[in-house]
Amino acid sequence: MRFLSHSLVIMGLTSALFCGINSAHAESIAQLKVLCLKDNATACYNLGVSYDNGDGVEQSDQRAYEYYTKACDLDEGSACNNLGLMYYNAQGIEQDYAKAAELFEKGCSLNDALSCNSLGMIYDSGVGVKLDDAQAVQYYQKGCELNSGLACRNLGMMYDEGEGVTLDDAKAIEFYRKGCDLEDSDACHNLALMYDNGEGTAEDDVTANKYYLKGCELNSAASCHNLAMSYNTGEGVEQSAAQANKYFAKSCDLGNGDACVGLGLNYERGAGVEKSYKEATELYKRGCDLESSVGCYNLGAAYINGDGVRQNDELGKKYFGKACDLGDQDGCDIYAELTR
Repeated sequence: MRFLSHSLVIMGLTSALFCGINSAHAESIAQLKVLCLKDNATACYNLGVSYDNGDGVEQSDQRAYEYYTKACDLDEGSACNNLGLMYYNAQGIEQDYAKAAELFEKGCSLNDALSCNSLGMIYDSGVGVKLDDAQAVQYYQKGCELNSGLACRNLGMMYDEGEGVTLDDAKAIEFYRKGCDLEDSDACHNLALMYDNGEGTAEDDVTANKYYLKGCELNSAASCHNLAMSYNTGEGVEQSAAQANKYFAKSCDLGNGDACVGLGLNYERGAGVEKSYKEATELYKRGCDLESSVGCYNLGAAYINGDGVRQNDELGKKYFGKACDLGDQDGCDIYAELTR
């Protein structure tokens, strides 16, 4: 059973396709500029994305702002969303949550799915507007109907947590599934958790692993970690340390500290890999650096025992202390003992 948090993802700028125009070439940028001068909203928007991402041009928040503004004025909803995000994140301009909300509302009224999701998140958090979960649900619903996987996932979370709606696990599953079908990695992960924990459905490790796999393929670090755990223990799949290590490694590379530790433990045991305390210790260090309390604890133990590293009581104490700071009571107890 995995009990991972169902947290909202902070909004990030979208990266739009360039409608068949290769922005890597200066000629294409020039063509976009001509079209934008003629009030072609899509061209203005694509120029904004180019300057925002530094794609084919030198990155410039100011130019991105200018082109997004013109495109939004020309009723390009995606531009309104990206311009709103610039105000929300204080990207090259003074932070203004109320202005961000105004722009998200315009984009949503133009049926831009991500604008509806962004507006939902504004109401969900109460930043720039009065907190209103029911309004958040309304905008997530519209974004989901417009096929934003992120909006479907966030709508699923509202049903999952009973915020703005009556708690309904079956509805949560419905919207997580749609979000997953729309390639939102965290929707796939949350759907897997429902099956893993038997929430709104019968507990089903096989189906959980199916969605962990899809989430992992979409680069959800948490999904890769949970899939690795399934292979490690043989839950819903044939036990395979080698497969576990494959997914631990991917999750670790994606920034999941506990996955680094899981891979390290398998190196320490020689499970699916050649036994190596040195490799294990390096992975515990990666996990600790990523705020895994177990990684810090294991690294402290490695220094105290001289496993894979030169024995060093001071470094051992340091890492037990960090494990303690991260909430590991055993780390606290050992740190206290070492400081007597």
